[in-house]
Amino acid sequence: MNASMADFDCKTGPIGNYFRSSSRSLAITIAVVFVALFAWHVVDAAEPATTFTHIGAEDGLPSPTVWAVAQDPQDFMWFATSSGLARYDGLEMFVYRHDPQNSRSLVHDDVSGLLVDQAGTLWVGTAAGLSRYDPTTDSFDRFTHDPANPNSLAGNLVTALAEDRDGAIWVGADGLNRLDPASGRVTRYQHDPENSASLSNNFVWAIHVDGAGQIWIGTNGSGLDRFDPAQSTFENIEIGPELASERNQLDGIVRAIHQDRSGALWVGTDGGLNRLDVTSGERQFFEYDYDEPADTSNIVDNIITAIFEDSVGNLWIGTGESGLSRYDQTTGRFIHYQINTAEPNSLGSNLVTSIFEDRTGLLWFGGRGVSRLDLTSEQLLIHRPPRDHLAAAVAAAPMSLLIDQEGLVWLANMNGMARLDRTTESWSAHLLVPQRPDYPDNRVYAMHDGSDGWFYVGVPQHIALFTRKFDSYGPSIISLRNTPSLIHVDRSGTIWAGVPYLGLARLPGRNGENQQYFLRDADDPASLSNDFVYFVYEDTRDRT
Repeated sequence: MNASMADFDCKTGPIGNYFRSSSRSLAITIAVVFVALFAWHVVDAAEPATTFTHIGAEDGLPSPTVWAVAQDPQDFMWFATSSGLARYDGLEMFVYRHDPQNSRSLVHDDVSGLLVDQAGTLWVGTAAGLSRYDPTTDSFDRFTHDPANPNSLAGNLVTALAEDRDGAIWVGADGLNRLDPASGRVTRYQHDPENSASLSNNFVWAIHVDGAGQIWIGTNGSGLDRFDPAQSTFENIEIGPELASERNQLDGIVRAIHQDRSGALWVGTDGGLNRLDVTSGERQFFEYDYDEPADTSNIVDNIITAIFEDSVGNLWIGTGESGLSRYDQTTGRFIHYQINTAEPNSLGSNLVTSIFEDRTGLLWFGGRGVSRLDLTSEQLLIHRPPRDHLAAAVAAAPMSLLIDQEGLVWLANMNGMARLDRTTESWSAHLLVPQRPDYPDNRVYAMHDGSDGWFYVGVPQHIALFTRKFDSYGPSIISLRNTPSLIHVDRSGTIWAGVPYLGLARLPGRNGENQQYFLRDADDPASLSNDFVYFVYEDTRDRT
């Protein structure tokens, strides 16, 4: 089941922040920046290097197949699987299953779809009815078919979920069902062979509520229907190839519907991909060309199982067994992603059943397991000096990175420092030896661009001072008790240095006098928590 923008409310939240902001992720991010900016072996810029991370059975998923992905207001990620409902907090997985002895448990283990409504309530479609999750009691309410009650669901096999602007829940289950969450009352809409304005088929694969409030229904064999809630009438909409003679029954199996930001409706079938202009009625049809399998202006498979437009306008298309495609509507080109056994960070599954964007912009792809993608990893430019340049020895394995106040990029390692001017793509190398024989060697462990006009460089057991332009060297170097791993100069001019094994050093000025060292004291809870200091930050209230 597909997750559309109408189906989910996406804002900023901590689940994605865990992946981006933990110390572990920060270290990974720095490593990725170094590799992506300065590695010798890079991917052609025309084909962006995309890194997917994967979640599978080893992470606690109860089933290898994931049918839907959602995020609740508490920022838990939820995965619909055929063996239970999984809740993921970024570290651990908790699985909800049906308990025959508990009427408040999940109604069935085979979970087909998920929806988080405007109120933040999680709805769970299953093979035996609909469940509504109550986080206050950690239990579920049930909505099932009752033959004696015409205001219950028309069937128990839930195949699609959506919410309209009034907060009603629309359920695909032996027809189209409108559920009032407050009363639990259901209004059924089913196919009537005597009424051409009725639903065209009771098997509903997809439901999408468009910006005008009209409801689009994808059926299993009868194509695309549009429902007008005001008139309670259905209209079957023509899709597929322009020529009727070129259409077949696969064009009538509609598995995915999504309206993009321009208002165009995208419809995925087992016969290809359709783009409809709902105002003019014009349409465009994409069909896989078996004679031109490498054609980037076309889809990679005719069985379209998921469609989603992300927050930056990329249109993503999931397929039945040929992976994932990203469509650039400006160029009319597709970029295809598939499993590559030689690349562990490739797409994890060629089956893509659902696509979801969380509140931090991370994309989640359900299929055989879950693949996760941070698109910002594709937006890095490659900078590298010529191999014979002195800066190459630094850029090949940088230990420290700094962007100064003028936007220049500085790198440092055991071979000195290198500077990159990104506007001109020019590199320069700055070596401490032989220009200053009183400096120990070229080893640089830390850098800081001070607002006082000095550039501070951490070298073995010293801080060396330079002018920012490096036209001349500073008048002195500052001796420390050990080699600094970081340097920070606060707004008052106080120098802070992280010194391994000696904690945090505070120097009142550039003369190096009256040094004070803060160390961890196991008996003093107000002391430094660790003798190894990796980061120093000064907030807007001048607190360090």
